[in-house]
Amino acid sequence: MAKKNPSSILLSRLDAIAGDPRTPAARALLRDVLERGQGVVIARAATILARAATDASGRVDDDWTAEFQTDLAAAFSRCCDEPGRYDKGAAGKRAIADCLDAMESGDAAPFLRGVSYVQTEMGMDLTAPMRARCLAALVRLRHPDSLLLLADLLWDSADAARLDAARVAAYEGSLGAEALLRARLRARDEPEILAEVYAALLALGGERNVPVVAADLEDEIMGDHAAAALGESRVRAGLDVLAKAWEDAVEWDDRRRAIFGIALNGGDDAMDLLATRLRDVDGDEYERVLDTLALAWGDESPRLRRLQDLKNR
Repeated sequence: MAKKNPSSILLSRLDAIAGDPRTPAARALLRDVLERGQGVVIARAATILARAATDASGRVDDDWTAEFQTDLAAAFSRCCDEPGRYDKGAAGKRAIADCLDAMESGDAAPFLRGVSYVQTEMGMDLTAPMRARCLAALVRLRHPDSLLLLADLLWDSADAARLDAARVAAYEGSLGAEALLRARLRARDEPEILAEVYAALLALGGERNVPVVAADLEDEIMGDHAAAALGESRVRAGLDVLAKAWEDAVEWDDRRRAIFGIALNGGDDAMDLLATRLRDVDGDEYERVLDTLALAWGDESPRLRRLQDLKNR
């Protein structure tokens, strides 16, 4: 009979304690895995620890965090020091970073290491999301180097890291983060990353960043993303920009873009605007507007039916 893989045995044992990880035997197993386990086994232990760290209301058990924080940090270092031996695929260190942040760990050392750690296998960067998670943890800890590290991550070589860095910038919330986002926008990037930059700028600066985002409304590649961000932000000035764009547009594609953004706003003012404008269009134009709204809301949306009913009165 073939011997079972040691990792498979440990995973089975971890599955057995996942429902009740606070018993003395479960605690001992979790420590043993963190000390000697590898990759996916460490990741499973870290996931169990993270889930057990919070109660039903989401509050963190500080005693639980304190009990395992040192073991988690040591396992993280081991996975970083010898990834080929202990953490192929980087699942272990990624899960530990998530766990330590979920536990609201106050130890910055693992996050400072993880924020710049790169593990590449078969040409793939496996730790880009981890770098952003570590940066978010350092922002939570108000680490003095957070903005410097944010600047690094906004220009990271991995698309996933830059995308998540824009989200972290919104979380960081300072004028410095806003300035870095503006610089990232002017330097240009992949469309999905710039879309996240738009959202972060509007979340951070609101009305003062509406002109910054609106400047891309007529961009062939980024126009749809800019309109969506202006609408979803629910910033009144953004809605005004989209309303004017609809009014001034000569080409249908420019009108479609503005209508889609207004639909994504979804607020009372946006609905009033759509109702008013729909009364003034007929024929093919009316059908095009409805198709655009259906794309934003879905064909069976009650909002869409309500607007159709208003038009038919």
